[in-house]
Amino acid sequence: MFSDQLMEHLHPDDAVRQLSEVYRVLSPGGAYYCITPNAVTGPHDISVYFDNVACGFHLKEYSYRELSRAFTGIGLRKQAVLFGNGAVNVLVPAKIGIMLEMIMQGVWRRRSRPTTNSVLRHLMGIRLLGYK
Repeated sequence: MFSDQLMEHLHPDDAVRQLSEVYRVLSPGGAYYCITPNAVTGPHDISVYFDNVACGFHLKEYSYRELSRAFTGIGLRKQAVLFGNGAVNVLVPAKIGIMLEMIMQGVWRRRSRPTTNSVLRHLMGIRLLGYK
């Protein structure tokens, strides 16, 4: 199962219901692949021009840590992150994505508007897989 740029448009309560439904319909051993902007490098909607958090068309932008916890909460305990640019991709345990995100978050706190770098925004976009 796959969603691309969906989670950020759902109210957090609806996102939990959506994830629960994903889990319900997944076959044993099936995977859910979720692509969504990363809150750490956001906001990624119109609010980038006037706020530090998404408050426009994106109702909630997630970090790897937040989305991983949501996956775990509905039963998708085995998780992986897909890093890459399309031509070269690497699948790593979700904990590595969370650690990299924490490191980058520490670096970005010392700078203003790190989100203007489109390469970093793309690389840190969330591509999380959860397995049933």
